[in-house]
Order: sequence, then C-alpha cells, then structure tokens
Amino acid sequence: LSPVCLGSLRRAATMARTTEAPHQIRQTSYAKSSQVREIRRRMVETIIDEIKSFSLEDVVKKLKANNITQPIQKAAQNTFPIEEVHIRKVKVLKRPAADYLKIMAMHDAAKEDDLTEQDIENADMDMVGEEVAVAP
Repeated sequence: LSPVCLGSLRRAATMARTTEAPHQIRQTSYAKSSQVREIRRRMVETIIDEIKSFSLEDVVKKLKANNITQPIQKAAQNTFPIEEVHIRKVKVLKRPAADYLKIMAMHDAAKEDDLTEQDIENADMDMVGEEVAVAP
C-alpha cells in the first residue's frame, strides 16, 4: 500500500523473479522465506519512496516508462539476486475529493484545445481550397 498522497490511496501488485548468484553451481535459485520477507519489505519501501509525492498522472507516466522497477531491483539485490521486477497492477483504493473548480478548468482547457485543433483543420482546408483555385 502506498500512503495517502494528494488525496488518493493506491495498492501496487508487484512481482519479482530470483536469479542465480554469480559463481553459483546449483541449478535452482530459491530464496529463503526470511529473504523473501526482506525483499518484500524493501519493495514496499522503494515503491512508497518513488510514488508518495506524485499525482496519479505522474505515477502512471513513471509506470509506463518503467522507472520504478530499477530502484526496486537495486534495493533488493543485496538480500538475494533478482532479475525481473514487474508492477502488474495498481489499484486506486481511495480517490481524492472532487474539486469542482479543478474539473471545470480541465474541461475548459480541453475545449480550448479542441477549438484550436478544429481551427487549424479549417485553416488547412481553406489553404487547400486556395491552392487548388490558384493552380488552374
């Protein structure tokens, strides 16, 4: 669980795969239960540190860029070598309170963006019409 930050509470489902240590002879590489607990503890600490001060949009950007898994891997490397870390799901448990003014500002900005795109398309169509008229 991540702490309540900016009004929301999120749960991240993370998984990691162990790998063999350098110079290991044995074919399998299973971590002891105490090592698994330590890896989980470090994963939780790292995830909290990485996303506690960011908004939901910023967290999504970090997840898409896969910027959270490398620090998790580095933090857990001392306990037992792990090679693959994946955050497979992030669930929003508590949503922030709806701010009416912020929502309206976002909608107004979206409308302005839509208008400018439509204006650009209309301007392009006018220019194409002018070019066709000038060409013959």
